[in-house]
Amino acid sequence: MYAAEPPRYHHIALLEIPEAPNVDVFHAEMDKAATEQPHLLLSLISGASVFLQKHPFPEVMNKTFNSLSHVFYNPPSWTIPANRVDENLVRYRIVVLARECRSFIHAYTTANVMLPTLMQMAHNTDSDARALSLLLAAALAPALSNDARVHHLIIEALSSEHLYEKLSAINAAEEFGRLSREFCDIVLVKFGELLTSNEVQTRVKVRLLNALSNFRDGVSICDRSIELGKSLLSKDFDKSVIIATYGMFTKLCRKMARINEHVDYLLDELDSNSSDPVLLASILGSLASLDEPSQWNDAQVERLLGQYPLIVRQKSPTACFCYLKCLLFLLTKRSFNAKISAEFPFIVLLFTHPDFAVGVSAARVIIRLEQSEVVAAAILQFLPDLIARMPKQDVRHQRILCKVITEYCTKVQTTRDSAATVVQELINIGKSSKSNEVVVSNVLETLNAVCNSSPALFSVVLPFAIELADGSLIKDDNAMEVDDQAVDIIGKDKEQSFKPTIYLFSLLLAPSFARGENVEAVGKLIEKYLPALSLSMKYQVAVTALRFGHWHDVASPLLKSLPLGKLSRPSAQWIKALIGIAETQSPGSVDFATLSSSFATAEDVSSILNQLSSDPSKGALFAFPSHFIEVCCRFLYVLKGFTALLNSNLPLLNATADFVKRNIAQQCLFWIGQAERIATALDALGQLAFDADKETHNRILLWKYFYSLLHFSLQFFTPNPAQTLPALAQIETASSTNYHIFNALVWASNEVAKLVAVGTGVEHQHQHWMKRLTKANLQHVNTIFLEVWKSIAFFLPRAVFHQVHSTRIRLNIQFNGREIDGRYQVPMADRQHPVTVQGFVKTNNPAGICIVQVKGVLHVLRPNGTEIPPVDAPQQRSVELSDGTNHFSTRFSFSVKQTSRIRFTVTFIDKTSKKVWSSDATAAIIVQIGGR
Repeated sequence: MYAAEPPRYHHIALLEIPEAPNVDVFHAEMDKAATEQPHLLLSLISGASVFLQKHPFPEVMNKTFNSLSHVFYNPPSWTIPANRVDENLVRYRIVVLARECRSFIHAYTTANVMLPTLMQMAHNTDSDARALSLLLAAALAPALSNDARVHHLIIEALSSEHLYEKLSAINAAEEFGRLSREFCDIVLVKFGELLTSNEVQTRVKVRLLNALSNFRDGVSICDRSIELGKSLLSKDFDKSVIIATYGMFTKLCRKMARINEHVDYLLDELDSNSSDPVLLASILGSLASLDEPSQWNDAQVERLLGQYPLIVRQKSPTACFCYLKCLLFLLTKRSFNAKISAEFPFIVLLFTHPDFAVGVSAARVIIRLEQSEVVAAAILQFLPDLIARMPKQDVRHQRILCKVITEYCTKVQTTRDSAATVVQELINIGKSSKSNEVVVSNVLETLNAVCNSSPALFSVVLPFAIELADGSLIKDDNAMEVDDQAVDIIGKDKEQSFKPTIYLFSLLLAPSFARGENVEAVGKLIEKYLPALSLSMKYQVAVTALRFGHWHDVASPLLKSLPLGKLSRPSAQWIKALIGIAETQSPGSVDFATLSSSFATAEDVSSILNQLSSDPSKGALFAFPSHFIEVCCRFLYVLKGFTALLNSNLPLLNATADFVKRNIAQQCLFWIGQAERIATALDALGQLAFDADKETHNRILLWKYFYSLLHFSLQFFTPNPAQTLPALAQIETASSTNYHIFNALVWASNEVAKLVAVGTGVEHQHQHWMKRLTKANLQHVNTIFLEVWKSIAFFLPRAVFHQVHSTRIRLNIQFNGREIDGRYQVPMADRQHPVTVQGFVKTNNPAGICIVQVKGVLHVLRPNGTEIPPVDAPQQRSVELSDGTNHFSTRFSFSVKQTSRIRFTVTFIDKTSKKVWSSDATAAIIVQIGGR
């Protein structure tokens, strides 16, 4: 809730109205509700943001908000049972709609239509109505930021005697101040008057200072704001105002890159306010937010370290916490690490601080210090004490400690024995807290993260996971039966018990290579828990099994137990595809028969996924898995073919006749050509992985290396072998399966290197290629790749099931023609027709997008509506997105000679890696010549 909002407008029950199928229906429903069905208006406005997010384009936004401007000025009123709906409730819903559209409100290009409404509302006698009009202006700031009339309206409202109106005006000033330098120049004077006035409430002054800190960049604006803040500090104001002033200074100095200067200022203030624990904590908090160690110098770090006695003496947990937070980011600069490490004897005392958050922060700092035997011993001495305190803490602090434990156990410097010691302490807490679901879930999540980075620890954790599963999933047949009334009575006193989560099953399903000895077979293990699993849990466990390599024994039976008849068609098809994937794994050895069977099954799966990925509404969800299975199919085809080559030529391999070996070499050349299709498929898969997790990107890199090694080895048996063995680049991974695959590829690379060394040594440098083509060599290469296939193929990456980020690009096509029944009719052929493509980009991927590439292709249509392959080359336009811009527009021109479909697709380039990625955004129009 915004501070400026009247609270009574929240939590309103609304009718559920189906989403409009298209723009025309949406606007017709909105107009009808405003005039004839006012009881539906609130629900339509509330649901409009979902529709507008799918159509964030000027013509839609303009018509919607121009219509709502009249509703905002004069809302219809109506009565529902026992309640008369307030006009301001309608206005509030319009404000909320404008806020929900903030990321694309710039598409509202006719905001001048809203201006008369805002100006008239400024004279409304209802202060709440005036406050809501100011909030609407704030939400529309990107479209109105340079209008002087709105600037004047906001500044006038800052003098209001009504609290909500004044706070709303501050909110509007903040939003306009982010965008308009002219507004900043004039509103600073008004802010100064309010901040120095004795009549203005402290709450309002704090809000003013927070707003000031968010004004747009500019040396003049920032300097004037800082001068204003310093004038406040020179007077005797409330501590909350002083704290807000420090916060404003810090934000402004970050904007102006004056961090070094500001650090000195804050350290001086620290000395001046050493007797006040509240201000001390506030100043340290400001220092902690200046987390750019490159802007600090040695003298400043030494001054900060020298404050330790003062900070401890004040006994303020907040001050200790902020002090440690400062040390944490300073440790990222290597030259500071030695200085801070020298303070270890003092920092370690905070490990046992009564405040749990301080102890955890001290642990984070000590873990990142220069490692020595003393530091390592201290960690093993004090970290178990923190773990023992964990069950009594709130969820947030539990999770922070769990992250610290994960960081320590996965550090390169941490020995296996040290990690195992900490893991055992965590297991002990899990065992003693079985009745506390939150604690056990956090323990399991941490154990998963640790074991994935250090697979050797799976064997330490598995017995605990099995014990936990046995206790929570297996019913005791000897338990005493009680009646329903007894169950109710017992249930009242019974503590909340642990409920199985996917984190438990991901431990139970540890990959085979990491399970250790004397552990029950994974298939039998899951089978005994099967009766206790819900349908959704069965699916989640099956997904985990597919990711950890237990396809045949676990995933397949679990997926087959799901009632496909009760699922939607896409869901049922998806489950069928996963069943097919699971059945491609053979429990025995890999040979031609199993490869052939797996290839046939994979092709069926590929067909199902291709159908799913072509669905207009949900196809994007299945694009990555569809391409991934396509890669698997192409690998299987080549491996199957090479194995067949070996088997069919086995009797001839000992022959000395040249024509026999030439025939085999020719077959190798054929399979080299087929293998090159794998590279194309891998590139297409990689382009779909923009929103995938880091480990999926690593997996694609590993598969690309597998292809390179396969390609190199096939060339080895031809007259023109590759000269250099492809190098396997080191990867940073926290995935046990990726680490396993990497080791398998290292082994394969070494084996191929040995083979090449024998054939290319000094004594063999003039050796003829036919001498390399031997039965032993072919069998050895075949064995290498079948072994690698067993090691790498049966671990599905996370992105097959979901992506960790979301990127959507929406397209809107504008064409100068009359639209009839979904077709644009034009009177003449053989002329250039301009087409404008508008787009909106929405992404939460930190890599960002800097360039959007739109490709347009014209397909002539046959009389039956099918497309003729394009004759003209595709047209492509590249549009650069400047910082803060998430929309684009570009123009094409097509020569349309007969009825045609023009189809547009999108690729884009990210800001970080500058790679080209594929988007699922598509749009098409049909241009019809005359009436034909």
